[in-house]
Amino acid sequence: MYRLPPKRMLKKTAKALVDAAIAAVSLVLAFELRFAGNLPFPFALDLPLLVALVAAGQTGVTFLVGGHSRIWQYTSMHEALVLAIGTGASMVALCLLSALGVLHIPISVLLIDGALCLLGLAGVRVVRRMQVTFVKKRSGVTDLSRVRTLLVGAGDTCNSLLADLESRNHTNWEIVGLLDDSPAKQGAKLRGHSVLGPTTQLEWFIRRESVEHVVVAMPSADRPVLRNLINRAQSCGATVQAVPALEDLLRNGKPAVGRIPVTLEDLVDSAEVKKTLLSRVKRRPAEPVILVTGGAGYIGCHVVRRLLDRGYRVRVLDNFMYGSAGLDPLRNRPNLEVVEGDVSNIRDVTASVKDAEAVIALAAIVGDPACGISAEETLNLNYESTKVLIEACNFYGVLRFVFASSCSVYGASDDVVLDEESPLNPVSLYARTRILSEDVIFERCGDVRAVVLRLSTVFGLSPRMRFDLVVNAFTARAVVEGRIRVFGGGQWRPFVHCKDAAEAFVLAATTLPELVQGETFNVGHSDMNCTIAEVAHLVAEEVGRDVEIEFVDAVDDPRNYRVSCKKIAGTLGFQPQFDLHSGIREMIAALRGDARLRDYNDVPFSNVKVLRDRFDVVGAPNMPNTLGRHAVVR
Repeated sequence: MYRLPPKRMLKKTAKALVDAAIAAVSLVLAFELRFAGNLPFPFALDLPLLVALVAAGQTGVTFLVGGHSRIWQYTSMHEALVLAIGTGASMVALCLLSALGVLHIPISVLLIDGALCLLGLAGVRVVRRMQVTFVKKRSGVTDLSRVRTLLVGAGDTCNSLLADLESRNHTNWEIVGLLDDSPAKQGAKLRGHSVLGPTTQLEWFIRRESVEHVVVAMPSADRPVLRNLINRAQSCGATVQAVPALEDLLRNGKPAVGRIPVTLEDLVDSAEVKKTLLSRVKRRPAEPVILVTGGAGYIGCHVVRRLLDRGYRVRVLDNFMYGSAGLDPLRNRPNLEVVEGDVSNIRDVTASVKDAEAVIALAAIVGDPACGISAEETLNLNYESTKVLIEACNFYGVLRFVFASSCSVYGASDDVVLDEESPLNPVSLYARTRILSEDVIFERCGDVRAVVLRLSTVFGLSPRMRFDLVVNAFTARAVVEGRIRVFGGGQWRPFVHCKDAAEAFVLAATTLPELVQGETFNVGHSDMNCTIAEVAHLVAEEVGRDVEIEFVDAVDDPRNYRVSCKKIAGTLGFQPQFDLHSGIREMIAALRGDARLRDYNDVPFSNVKVLRDRFDVVGAPNMPNTLGRHAVVR
């Protein structure tokens, strides 16, 4: 746990003692003024105890509202308001205690005390401010403002920045510390400034250190990473400066000479594009077309079916890496168009996006173990292709873009229920690609109305069946082998049926655009958060015969999170139609009636096995003999 440096702790203690003294003197003066110097004996007898209680209470409230942070150096209207709130809150509390008979202090005395206390607290800070100003003027410092500044990134750029600051006669930055994600740098010092912790704790340190300004000294970071850090810092009320390069900073942010920026709007407005391309693309067909990437997949085939059933024209872009079983029952539907291609191929993407009114982006390498097969392919398909797809949608005037993300972005969290505003704490490559993709979508969507759906752990029966998901794997093993192996068991997961997930995508793509534009939704139900052990017992109960459950202590997957899905329910009216019981019963019936499904270990039922065959990987070196573990805790 982070602790205040001894010097800062000593300063805060001294400030608290001064405030306590002011509160004590104010109460004594209030009694004297109220009774014109003739203090009644009962009050005189109780006065020492009352002074101690009121001084302690007033000081405590002032501390809680932040009266011992930067208020001693800055006396702006904001800080004066903080003092007024603290004093007012303590006076209200004292008046209530007096009215209830807990404290024997006249209300008139408390009102006088409140006014005197506020005047004293503000006055001592003004005096301190004047003293600081006087000292700085005598020392020749003309810039009197000191901005509490936090540096993000403890690399070469930060080191050069600190060296430049040291070389100057003065600076208005008061460096409170640095943040860096490298474990080797935690607790270390760079030019006398401590690395306080990782960037995942950015909000906590901003509040803890009363940070006013954040400098992101990470010039090599991707723009989505920088955007995420900037948005998080700004959400805490801090101003932010990103450092693309040290020379740009010293140049006061002036762009390089001779660079004329060209935007996507410039391309669209060019005469050649308007004449030869957009004049044909902009004329949309009478019946809207919705493009579904990954439409032959586990969720995608349900999305396609629901859109067709509601009368939409549907175009599917899929490379059929996992086979075509998901779309085979729909091949003869007249409103279905199938494009065999890849979202990482720009020609396939542009051919599919043209004249589409909406795009539902499902194509990705899904799940932590699958992404571990080939990191290069994962980055290409899960991140780089997202940039291509959203820019193509922007260029061709697509109206709606619905992106499939994951609740995995919350990672390992404390025992709290997380909503869409909760901090992100990714612990896998898959989760990181989802976060980067979310950022790049909102950054580059332009006029496209983009929405992100973060899926809970999916389960249930699908034409393109998967048995590498925890509920599905447990059910298949219980039916076929009569036993379930659970690694850990205490990990929390939210769950959603694949058909319900499909309905969420259809809703997001077809509802009023004002409801979803720029929004992020957790998809599932708040009551469907369960531990892995609870899922195992539920499956055993539904199978209806003796099922052995073996618990193994080893846990390779650190994810542990529960989520709230109240936002999507309130905004879109989304309500899942399947709970875990009904979804498991559906799979049990299918497994008992279809011998093909009982061969659940076959390659087509596992994303990981399909990808290993595709990339000719035999026992991926970065995940030896862990497939079984990860498959049952997805």
